Amino acid sequence: MTTVDPEAPEGRPGNPARALEKYAVAVVSCWVGTRGAVIDTSEGHEPDFRVNYSDGRTAIGEVGWHEEPELAAMWGNTLKRDRPQQIALPAGYGQWGLGLRLGANIRNLHKGLPAAIRLLRERGVGRVEMIADDWPRGEVAAALRALGVTYINCVSLDEPANAVFFMPAGGGTSGDDPNVIADWFSMVLGDPRYADTTEKLLSRDADERHVFLMTGGLTPFVADDNLRRFVGLPLPTKAPDVPSGITHVWGICRFGGQVAALWMAQGGWSVVSLPDAD
Repeated sequence: MTTVDPEAPEGRPGNPARALEKYAVAVVSCWVGTRGAVIDTSEGHEPDFRVNYSDGRTAIGEVGWHEEPELAAMWGNTLKRDRPQQIALPAGYGQWGLGLRLGANIRNLHKGLPAAIRLLRERGVGRVEMIADDWPRGEVAAALRALGVTYINCVSLDEPANAVFFMPAGGGTSGDDPNVIADWFSMVLGDPRYADTTEKLLSRDADERHVFLMTGGLTPFVADDNLRRFVGLPLPTKAPDVPSGITHVWGICRFGGQVAALWMAQGGWSVVSLPDAD
């Protein structure tokens, strides 16, 4: 899996791509159980994991995060900090909440937000909503726009003074058709941006080739929602359209899911319990 955050070196706790790879290994290990051993091989140029079954068969797997690259970079630069999504402010500045546009530079936000909030305080402004490209006007709005802020609100004058920021959010309609998960598998594995995920597997010999996917900013809401609630839904009734040679496809919801959806070319759909994780 390609690391999405160039500022977060491989292996650092703040690298969400690396964290996902390690979690995928834990999930697959739970599923394999005593039938074999799952090895994390993501540090080199090999696929992300390998399974050595006790009966002599082998499996290889790649991990993919269906995330908008700009949003993935924002999360990467956020999660490697000691206090993710929080920015310390000078005493007396109060406590603030704010939202960010896609592509906001997290490093610049940490450096520039205290000065922008100082301007707000000097003008007696505690709330600015709907910061668009051309409205509102003025020095304060320009400073907030430059930092990628879409709204900001002073929620308290308590100490410690700090600001909490929120990433761009998506939405959509929900539904109870688990076949949208099959459609999502087909969409991701047919996307040219994910071609290297399957090509790396198909160029190597193995009895099984696994693709492990986690939802993200590019995932349709209905697919993400069905994966989140998958434990209480019927299994999908159709197979995903995947490249020939891919034998297993896993799907997990980034937030709130309790199980993984697993499709096997020989066996169809099943539910796999997830291990505990942060």
